[in-house]
Amino acid sequence: CWLNDLDIRTVSGNISAQKLSGADISLKSSSGNIRIQDATGNITIETVSGEIEADTLNGDNGYIKSTSGDILIAEAVFSDSFEATSVSGKCHIDKLECTKAILDSNSGGIKIEDAIAETLKSESTSGTVALRMRKGSAELKTASGNIKAEFEESFNLIKAKSISGTVSLTLPENSQFSLDASSTSGTIRCRDFPIKISSSNDKSLVGVVGSGDSVVNIKTTSGNILIGN
Repeated sequence: CWLNDLDIRTVSGNISAQKLSGADISLKSSSGNIRIQDATGNITIETVSGEIEADTLNGDNGYIKSTSGDILIAEAVFSDSFEATSVSGKCHIDKLECTKAILDSNSGGIKIEDAIAETLKSESTSGTVALRMRKGSAELKTASGNIKAEFEESFNLIKAKSISGTVSLTLPENSQFSLDASSTSGTIRCRDFPIKISSSNDKSLVGVVGSGDSVVNIKTTSGNILIGN
């Protein structure tokens, strides 16, 4: 059954549904978990205190927010944008496809097992950011936590910044990119790639691999930088 608008709210209680279809779907709980098996449409899911769990979400746009609780999604496929925010809790997505993705966690890790996006931005104040991306561009930030990103096919831009934590990138073997990496207190290693170095010292490494079509920009204050395939 297709609905134009579906709005479900609860102050204290769980929300559970097997299959939802509509132009705009909104599920909100002040205190309770939200569990969805299958939802299609412009999707908004919010809970103040509770876990959000979904098997399959798809549509044009998706917005997921948990103030205190984990976000666990098996598959999210959106033609336009997807945003997931957890103030206190982890965010774990098995498969993500969209044009633009924003993933934020104030206290908790962010993990994406398989992602395709033109642009993906992820930020964690206290927690690890782990990403496996087939292709696209990514901007990754942590204040206190490691960044681990793997690109399987290709990439346009990778920007990673960590105040306290190691940044580790795994890139395709045939990658050609310009590199600008700097660490105030940590080692910088770019192995497996024939990099033409333009400048290098204990705190920075600048150079080009191949044609330099793609861009890699990494900064850490206290942490190592590791790049390989």
